[in-house]
Amino acid sequence: EGDGLLHPRGPLAPEIYWRRRLIVLVGALALIFLIVQCAPGVGGDPKKSSSTRSPSPSTSSSAKPTAKSTPKSTAKPSTNTTSTPAATTPAETPSVSESPTTPAAVTECKPPALQLSVQTNAASYAAGVTPLITLTIKNAGNVPCTRDLGAGATELKITSGPDRIWSSDDCVKDAAKKPTVLKAGEVRTVEVTWNRKRSKPTGECVGAEAKSGRYRVQGRLGDLLTGQKSFLLS
Repeated sequence: EGDGLLHPRGPLAPEIYWRRRLIVLVGALALIFLIVQCAPGVGGDPKKSSSTRSPSPSTSSSAKPTAKSTPKSTAKPSTNTTSTPAATTPAETPSVSESPTTPAAVTECKPPALQLSVQTNAASYAAGVTPLITLTIKNAGNVPCTRDLGAGATELKITSGPDRIWSSDDCVKDAAKKPTVLKAGEVRTVEVTWNRKRSKPTGECVGAEAKSGRYRVQGRLGDLLTGQKSFLLS
């Protein structure tokens, strides 16, 4: 039998049988090598053990990013604080200052929107009774308008024929301007009680007492005049 292993017998040449045995032997060694490589804990264990050890540093590396992430999170609040002023700046205060431009756009009250009238509280007055005179200023327009309603801009003047008897201008102490916005349909009044005394343009507000008779009163606002209203003094 040992001779059959060393000296193969058969119809073929001995070289062919040796080649077949060599091929079978190489295949068997290759199969054993593959089994050794695939078997756990044999042959390739150092590589796999090193791969199993790699997760431990990976966990430590994962811990390092968390440590790095914390300073990043602290840096983010600083950027948020800088962004909050940027968010407050868009709320521009100059936009609030634009509101005063609306009164500036209001035009001056002029006729026919501006209407003036003068009235007395009675048609006749007994001796010793002082007349109450009212100047009425009305914005009859559909939009607001502005007008100076200061004491220097308004006047009530009483005459008797060509004789100038009394004027509220003679008694004005403060002629400062008083710009006033009149809304659409708004009415303002200026009331004066006449003391039945004469006055002079020189600033003499109380003069001689007016005589009995018929008088006329007329109102003024700037360069605009009302009609005349007559009344009787006894």
